[in-house]
Amino acid sequence: RDIRGAVGQWTGIPVSVGIGATKTLAKLASEIAKKSAAADGVYRLTGSARRRVLAQTPLPAIWGIGNRLAARLKGDGLHTALDLHDAADGWIRRRMGVVGLRTAMELRGISCLDMETQPADRKSAIVSRSFARPLERFDDLHDAVMAFAARAAEKLRRERLLGGSVTVFVRTNRFNPREAQYRNAATVALEFPSSHTSDIGRAAAKALEGLFRPGYRYKKAGVMMCDLIGESRVQPDLFAAAADGDRAKRLMEAFDEINRRLGRGAIGYGSAAVRRGWRTQRTRLSPGYTTDWNGLPVVRG
Repeated sequence: RDIRGAVGQWTGIPVSVGIGATKTLAKLASEIAKKSAAADGVYRLTGSARRRVLAQTPLPAIWGIGNRLAARLKGDGLHTALDLHDAADGWIRRRMGVVGLRTAMELRGISCLDMETQPADRKSAIVSRSFARPLERFDDLHDAVMAFAARAAEKLRRERLLGGSVTVFVRTNRFNPREAQYRNAATVALEFPSSHTSDIGRAAAKALEGLFRPGYRYKKAGVMMCDLIGESRVQPDLFAAAADGDRAKRLMEAFDEINRRLGRGAIGYGSAAVRRGWRTQRTRLSPGYTTDWNGLPVVRG
């Protein structure tokens, strides 16, 4: 309760705390903490209360069981989390496989899902924005995509990851049926995994050239990095000079340090630093109460 109160006081973000013997039970407890006024944001699902709560919990509310699987289990006579808790192991494995058996064991208080002390490396990184006004010229769309590519490269470097391929997507405004609609995506594989802005920018530009169609009003675009791998796990190029790789890495480190000190966008790479004809849609931007003095609400007497 102290943690919940501190988070609420310092950030204004409501937090619910669920406590259980396993991750699945803790997840269920956190839902009760969130919805029950009596719990006041904190609920411990242990002891004799467990069977009572499981009997009141429908199958779709269990972490990892969706509506489709719940409907199938309903046909077998299972309606609540307690029904799954009490079902025979052999039957569960035949009907739901190993994953379903793990879920049942978790409901019984037997931990089958390891705690993650560190987040796993991400599999992809995406940067996308909607534009304040539709873009029709290739140059404007190109500048936007280059800015997104630079931001995606920055994300990879911050997490010490390298990307193996670059996907670019574009789309028109699907909420305006009076305009001609178009959406497409293209992927370009990098010769070697990289987080260098230049490499990612060139691949993004090549993908965009194959996507652009004149006559459309583009409302959104994005760049997604795929096939990510940790810097320490990449196989170096046998024929490339080690000095070239070190020089490129130092260049990007200096690049990022300047932007950290002077603010993002202090320096840019090629057309990624230019916004000649495009701006992002910011009319619904969330206020920065905790990070921006100008975002503080003003109370007038």
